[in-house]
Amino acid sequence: MSFGKWRGNKKVRIGVILVLLAAAAYLLYLFWGKKLQMGILGVAIAVLLGALGMEINNTDYDMGALLGGKGLQGSEIIRDEYGNINFDGVSPLVVNCEVDEYNCSDFLYQAQAQDVMERCGGKGKDVNRLDGDKDGIACESLPKTPAR
Repeated sequence: MSFGKWRGNKKVRIGVILVLLAAAAYLLYLFWGKKLQMGILGVAIAVLLGALGMEINNTDYDMGALLGGKGLQGSEIIRDEYGNINFDGVSPLVVNCEVDEYNCSDFLYQAQAQDVMERCGGKGKDVNRLDGDKDGIACESLPKTPAR
């Protein structure tokens, strides 16, 4: 299984968070009584608990949009039923590279098409023919990034 498939597996992501929580809890036990180390580990545990809660609830936020003042609702990232980030029905974490499955019209932004092309082998293996002029840049006519 490739790294992208492991990263796209919700159970693996939850498992990694749980292992990190256990390690942080063990370190907290070892450093009990040392204020600085306990404070740092306490913050790490709080962040990991937040990540675990968001992963379990299929919730994620675009930090750029959040810091740009869009609030929690305006910066929420949509996920599919498997917990993968969803770009209007095209999830970059689960891509079938064996068949011609995507067209430029399936994406809102050039970066999404580029991500799918690169996950399928890049310029040399453009199974979806997203790079019409074969210059290594997929769907050049699409907007580069979301307007903020």
